[in-house]
Amino acid sequence: MVKFHDLNIPRTNDVVALKHTLILGLKFGYDVVAVNTVVEEGGKVPPAPPLIDLGLSEEEKQNFRQLSRVTFVVGDNTNKIFMRSDNTRTYDIVAVQPTTEKSMKLACCDFNVDLISLDFSQHIDYFIKHHNIQAAQNTGKYFEICYSAAISNASCRKHFFSNVIDFIDKKAASNLIISSGAELPIYLRGPYDIANLALLFDMNKKQAKESLTTICRSLLVKARTRKETVKSAMTVAHIKDLPEKDKWKVEGFTDESHLSPEKKRPLVEQGPEQPQRKSKKLKIK
Repeated sequence: MVKFHDLNIPRTNDVVALKHTLILGLKFGYDVVAVNTVVEEGGKVPPAPPLIDLGLSEEEKQNFRQLSRVTFVVGDNTNKIFMRSDNTRTYDIVAVQPTTEKSMKLACCDFNVDLISLDFSQHIDYFIKHHNIQAAQNTGKYFEICYSAAISNASCRKHFFSNVIDFIDKKAASNLIISSGAELPIYLRGPYDIANLALLFDMNKKQAKESLTTICRSLLVKARTRKETVKSAMTVAHIKDLPEKDKWKVEGFTDESHLSPEKKRPLVEQGPEQPQRKSKKLKIK
């Protein structure tokens, strides 16, 4: 089953409007949404806030997934300290928004993040180089387009379409997702409306649909790997977090009553202890 994603619902001080936006996303057919916390350059990283209670039924909770996301606005003087913070690891998605050519290169080549979000609604006063986009794609990073600015502000619309079309011409569509960035419910649109809007970006129908579905799913798998594994190779879990069916694999765990006879450890019968033989010394004449 295809699941639609909107991975950028900005967290604002207006909690009521935020709830209405999330509920409207559920009604529009989105299955996964991410509430985005923006950290300005040099700001402190807050821990991931708790999920917002929408008053959904149990059936709706099973079909609607809510994630946490943090976006760092980075410039020329930004270093990698924000990625080492323990609070950063509490978020499901870690993104950066570069504002200069140098920070764009760092985001594509050096920063260990999941997503690179660009503000296409304003004039970009630096050149986005093709080899930086390729470097980001080779390291599993994704790019994001947020369409709400083009809907809310007519003066931003010209810059938006011009910047997006130029960006997609650099073959960035393979790792591109489309999000709303809607601070108010009025700026949110349904997934099929956004797929039609993507056709105006010179994207084909397959690319438009994948930017809301399968590419977003791949991004979440990558983000989970970064968050829960050691160098994307090993996962460490406490024994109490293991499923009951897997606890027999842990050395020292002896409760095997719930296992089938085939999975129980074989009992080794030990015989009487044998006396040790003394080695004979060779006499040298």
